[in-house]
Amino acid sequence: MVGTWKTHFRYKTAFYLTLLSLLVGCADSTPYTIIKLHFKTAEQMQKVLEHAVKDAPEYKFSGQTILVPSDSKNLNTISAIIQEVDKPPSAYEIVTGKKNVKSYSTRSIKNIIKLVEGKTTVTQLNDLQIEIEVLSASNTTSLMNIISLSVADDTYQKNHWIIEHNQHQSFANDIFPNGFILIKY
Repeated sequence: MVGTWKTHFRYKTAFYLTLLSLLVGCADSTPYTIIKLHFKTAEQMQKVLEHAVKDAPEYKFSGQTILVPSDSKNLNTISAIIQEVDKPPSAYEIVTGKKNVKSYSTRSIKNIIKLVEGKTTVTQLNDLQIEIEVLSASNTTSLMNIISLSVADDTYQKNHWIIEHNQHQSFANDIFPNGFILIKY
């Protein structure tokens, strides 16, 4: 024997309308613009956007993707900031004066130190062990951080300078006695 279940049309309609309203109510109603990152991580961009954008919307970060609410007033500004920051690292060279390097061997020592933006380069220059990090500050300047340790007298120094590209610099005489030039590629 087969049992039958009698349904009433008005209850069936009410049930489906209630189910539909629950599903729509649980869905995220804010559409997002997806911005894919290529060189920076979402965590790095989160720090930049927190400081750069006033009245920042609720971002969502996932791997190399940032979700920005599409109705955000700052969407164009946010997009422009991300395009400016999400660039490949630049290559740099510090070209020192020939007299900066003292060599007492038959081997010639180059007067060029190669750097990559955001990476620390450790090298030996005369009796100094130096750690150099370069970060882009603008199209024509960079921030150069140098930590030096003198092997002879165990002196430690930490210096930070904004350097103009392709200009002869004559400060930092204890590290570069004859000056240097910072070249950005």
